[in-house]
Amino acid sequence: VIIGESYTIGEYMMPQLLAELHDRYPNLHVHIMIGNTKEIGDKLLNHEIDLAFIEGTYEHPNLVAKTFMQDNMFVCSAANDELTSIENLSEQVWLSREVGSGTRHMQEKFLQTHQITPQQSVTLGSTQLIKEAIQTGLGISLMSQTVVAKELALGTIQRCNFEYERVTRDFSLIKYISSFEPKINEIIET
Repeated sequence: VIIGESYTIGEYMMPQLLAELHDRYPNLHVHIMIGNTKEIGDKLLNHEIDLAFIEGTYEHPNLVAKTFMQDNMFVCSAANDELTSIENLSEQVWLSREVGSGTRHMQEKFLQTHQITPQQSVTLGSTQLIKEAIQTGLGISLMSQTVVAKELALGTIQRCNFEYERVTRDFSLIKYISSFEPKINEIIET
């Protein structure tokens, strides 16, 4: 079975899910492919993977999405930063993922909703790299609660404490619309 996963799910949630799958189905052989939301959706359409777990959305008439979890997101900065209002966020360096990333899409939506135009932004190719850059004080980013849970607990990253509209996104299983349901879909969905 080949499962595609976007980065947040693949790197931060799937290890636990794989352990549970292995316990229940020890003879199941799983191959995991990780990419951004667009890459994983494209791989599913090209039949390179059997099913996919993504954050954000990927729409195609031959695919169906089933939300399995909501993810909270918030603006994060280095532990010693003193960002106290949403008004000064344009002055900050914004760190973002590459085009096609569900996380980047959510950050762009957040910036647009709050009419924030960053004076400077840096695109980094992985969530881990963004976390490391935040910790050094390079910049700020909209981050998934799932991704920064350890850093928040350790106090190396902080959630910015000013009021803004709650930001959530869906984590979804996407698969082909089909009258034939492979056994793996039943296993994964239980």
